Amino acid sequence: APGSASIATNRGMLIWEQGLLVEGMALLRKAVELDPGFAGAHVNLAIALYLNGSAEESISHYRNALRLDPINSAARLNLLMPLLESCDWDGVDAEVAALVARVSESDDATVFDSVDPFLSLLIPLPQKLRLRIARHHAEKAAMRIAHGPRVQHSRRGDHTRLRIGYISNGFQDGATGHLTAGMFEHPDRGRFEPFAYSLGSGIGGDSRARLVAAFD
Repeated sequence: APGSASIATNRGMLIWEQGLLVEGMALLRKAVELDPGFAGAHVNLAIALYLNGSAEESISHYRNALRLDPINSAARLNLLMPLLESCDWDGVDAEVAALVARVSESDDATVFDSVDPFLSLLIPLPQKLRLRIARHHAEKAAMRIAHGPRVQHSRRGDHTRLRIGYISNGFQDGATGHLTAGMFEHPDRGRFEPFAYSLGSGIGGDSRARLVAAFD
């Protein structure tokens, strides 16, 4: 189905997420050309454009998606970040007002699915609404954990201490490494055995060395 915008946009996102940015972007643009009236294609292209540093073009495609589908939650909420980066404060205020109005008019908690707690701290929301967003995501996380596999405790070795694993790509010379090093250096070693699993590059000089020394 070479003329399918749906296939082109989904394939484009998969290829983009594999790190093949040029090929992925070409497919995402092709999807919009194949069907300019397909809101989902505009949203996917807008996401890739924003991640590629093209905030203003990203905004344009989010606007197109909302013109085609005014209640498209992915477009509505993802639009906020490029608006913030473009310093379009009027646009941010308008989107926040629309979000607050939608929440006030409906008890549908799924509206919060696209608003993560971190984003809620970056936009001018009422504190009560931020709390509702945080609780919504906490409840979803608790449900996932409740239905996950049960932990099987090994009987081998010394298990008098609780083993804690930290996973991050920030165990290096950067904001995360600088802000967390002191916390990692001061656990109660009599009760806890901290492990680190790094997803990062392993480059970081003195900061990396300090973090490595903080873990068992």
